[in-house]
Amino acid sequence: MFKWMRLEFKKHKVNTYVHASISIAIVLFILIFLFAYIPTIDNDPEMQIFRDYHNLLMVCGALSLVSFSILSSVMYSKFIIQEYSSNRTYILFSYPVHRGKILVAKVLSVFLFIVAAVFICNTTVFTIFALTESFFALMEDKFTVELLLKTIKVSIVMAVISAMIGIIAMGIGYIKKSVPTTIISAVLLSSLFSNIASINIYNAASMDIFLMTFMGITITVGSIITTILIKKVNLMEV
Repeated sequence: MFKWMRLEFKKHKVNTYVHASISIAIVLFILIFLFAYIPTIDNDPEMQIFRDYHNLLMVCGALSLVSFSILSSVMYSKFIIQEYSSNRTYILFSYPVHRGKILVAKVLSVFLFIVAAVFICNTTVFTIFALTESFFALMEDKFTVELLLKTIKVSIVMAVISAMIGIIAMGIGYIKKSVPTTIISAVLLSSLFSNIASINIYNAASMDIFLMTFMGITITVGSIITTILIKKVNLMEV
């Protein structure tokens, strides 16, 4: 399995997606810095919520989720939809490996990459931002060990949701054999998540429940879609 995953990364030039992830991290850092800075020059009460680490973490997580959900949809389009809707199918089915295993390797390759990318991006960006507070104090509260642990937890949850949204979007795109449909589905699903999450941003307890519930839903739906695709691929004729 890991051998096939390495081959997938090599074939699809994983460095391209690494560079994309780094770009997302840089843009994300600039955005959260702006979100924290604007309340210092604008007394609008609605903007003051961004001077709280909890709220800023949620905004950071939501922006990251949307960005990486789109990236995961692009990767799944390249790794799966384009592979199984072109002449490359003949090559895939010529390998002396069970068709389902090849598909699972492709899904896991993207899933693990996105989870790692989101986690590293979120924790690195937010930790660097917290360190800059020593020089440019923008927040009203302090970055504590408890908040660091919360950052790690939220990053893990957002990472899994991002990867699963990609799988769900890929399932929708696979039906239409359309890359644009896959990407648009990822945009809509991640935007829906962000809009619902914004309702719970003021309440840490309800936010935790929402995140865990949404993660459970996406894992369930993503697993069902993967199972269905495995069956479809096993029954494909070339």
